Amino acid sequence: MSGQQTLRVLAIDLSGSVRLESNSVEHELFHLYQNGYTFFKNRWYTEGTARWSELIMSGRIGKGEKLPQSTVQKEALFNKTYDAKGFWNELIGRTDQRTLGKRFIRHLLEQLDYADDVVARKRGLSNKYWKESEQRSKSNNPYIWNAVMESVTRMGEGAVDTEMKALRRL
Repeated sequence: MSGQQTLRVLAIDLSGSVRLESNSVEHELFHLYQNGYTFFKNRWYTEGTARWSELIMSGRIGKGEKLPQSTVQKEALFNKTYDAKGFWNELIGRTDQRTLGKRFIRHLLEQLDYADDVVARKRGLSNKYWKESEQRSKSNNPYIWNAVMESVTRMGEGAVDTEMKALRRL
């Protein structure tokens, strides 16, 4: 088709069966933001933060949970999916309550954008495409964790208590 110009567009097709009260739209839209910043698709990060995003449009943060206090608890977090939302809700509530986590998440996405460039260089990967197995690799977890901790640092101490101090030492 000579002479025709192609357009690059993003289209989201919502099924008529989507229940808008289920927050599916916010959740899936947030995945698009994540994928626009980073190749990392470890589910404790992708699904946990997408669950966080579901409630901010209604001006609230979901219920938090006790933050990891040991390496074993941190590793257990890395094995979570949707239920990692408790970690993100708690962390965001302690570091960025005022904006419901929007500033924190922006810092996190920027840090992850940087971190996946580091990983690409170390693993000899393209900056344009990673196989799904690389995107979901458990070896991404330390990089994601470091990006989380860097984001906590950028936000300031927030609530300085024993739990936050222990988290930052992990």
